[in-house]
Parts: sequence; structure tokens; C-alpha cells
Amino acid sequence: MPRFVEQDRWGDVDKASLGERDICSKFITPALRKAGWDLHTQLREEVTFTKGRTTVRGKLVSRGHGKRADYILYYKPNIPLAVIEAKESVKSVRAVSKGNFERVHFC
Repeated sequence: MPRFVEQDRWGDVDKASLGERDICSKFITPALRKAGWDLHTQLREEVTFTKGRTTVRGKLVSRGHGKRADYILYYKPNIPLAVIEAKESVKSVRAVSKGNFERVHFC
């Protein structure tokens, strides 16, 4: 797999050595800011947006894992528009796109 090196304000960055949070802070957040998104009113980072599925069996009740997103973009307050999920650069787009995403419904 080729290694990608990008020249930016941090100097030469080997993206293959960066984790998911590094990718977010060094590339995605600045790109969103540059695209005109207001980071204080239109964007939330590391958001849990569901509490998880509730399972009831007789008198036992349990809750599954909540769904999390790296970013949620908002059109207006409380009106979500998009979910952004960052991945480490060592994963190919093809590997990530084969069934790793679920449709998100905001209701």
C-alpha cells in the first residue's frame, strides 16, 4: 500500500502513521472550517447520538451500545444535516465501504 505524505502547516506528515483523532484534528476540522462551517454552532465532534437499542426479556431490560459519530454537521440548531465518520488512513475506502456503514435516521 502506498504511503501518503502531505505538506501542510505541520511540515511533512506521514498519514499512515496518524490515528483517527489525528486525522480529524489535522485534516478534517481545518477542511470544515475552510469550507465555511461554524465550528461553534454548526458542528459537534465525538457525539453519541443514540442511547442504544433497548432489549426486554421478561423482567430483564438491557441497553445496547449507543451510536457515535466523529462529527455531526447541523443546518440549524437541533436540525442535523450530515454525519462524518473518520477512519485511519491505513484502511482503504473499499474496505470501509463494504458494509461498515449503517444508514442514520434522525427522527
